[in-house]
Order: sequence, then structure tokens, then C-alpha cells
Amino acid sequence: MELGRLDGLSSTKSSVDGKLPAPFFNLDQLNKIFAANGLSQADMIALSGTYGTDKISRLASQGNY
Repeated sequence: MELGRLDGLSSTKSSVDGKLPAPFFNLDQLNKIFAANGLSQADMIALSGTYGTDKISRLASQGNY
């Protein structure tokens, strides 16, 4: 979605602190942060795969892949 999320009225750093994984998290840390947000390891894998597929699709549509 080019314009961002439409399901919220505001977006602040304080509202997401501790809810998003850092890029250097290991598997145990990823499992813990996803579980703290009510998501399973299977959810994490599905979301990660979707992100990667979307990124490749966008690059390909721009002729960059």
C-alpha cells in the first residue's frame, strides 16, 4: 500500500517500541517477540515469506531484478 496503513489514526515510535524485531535478532529472540504479540513461529515464517515475495515482485516490476 503506497500510502501506508489505513487501519490506524496515528503512528508513533512509542506505539511500536518493543513490538518489532531488530534485524540482528536470533531465532529465539524472534520467537519471543512474535509470541509476545500473539503470533506463532508459523505466523513469523508466513509473514517473512510474504515480505520477501512482495519485495522481489516490486523490484521485478521496476526492471531491477
